[in-house]
Amino acid sequence: MEEPYAAKEPEGHVTLHNLPAFYIQCLLILPEILDRREEDIREALFPNAFQQAPELREDWEKYARPDLLHLFGDRVEIIREDLKNFGINPLTLSFNLEIPETHLSAWLASLNAARLLLGDDHGVTAADMDREPILDEEPAEKEIALLQISILGHVQHLLLEPREKFQQGELDLGDLGEDGPVEKG
Repeated sequence: MEEPYAAKEPEGHVTLHNLPAFYIQCLLILPEILDRREEDIREALFPNAFQQAPELREDWEKYARPDLLHLFGDRVEIIREDLKNFGINPLTLSFNLEIPETHLSAWLASLNAARLLLGDDHGVTAADMDREPILDEEPAEKEIALLQISILGHVQHLLLEPREKFQQGELDLGDLGEDGPVEKG
């Protein structure tokens, strides 16, 4: 199976191609990870910006925090809706996901937040991030979380650097000259 990649489509969206089933599983649980209402999790994502000035905390809680939580909630809804755009390639049995370009910032922020939350939930350290997950017969939850964090990070990377999709006739990658692809026309 070909490696997963993202491509900018002429129709105004980015498509993630060749996603294996485990990638899909990780993406499908994004809303569940991001929807939790536990205060300690919210504190990890939206910490008090005024710890040195307690008198300003009340203003932070009153004015800034609700807006941030609202924006965060909107992102979760965008992700939930976009997850309905999965398709399957019957030849490779891999999955594709179309994401409107206007939703990319919500996806990038949500993928990052989910990675932080998974790390916080499972006590993942910097040393853990420097190693491969240990996936034996019955892997520990922390090892599964490390794998999920890695996959979500890979999806983030793919979305940050999508391939350009070429219109038929504009550039044929099969016609390589000495200096690279040859334009048709």
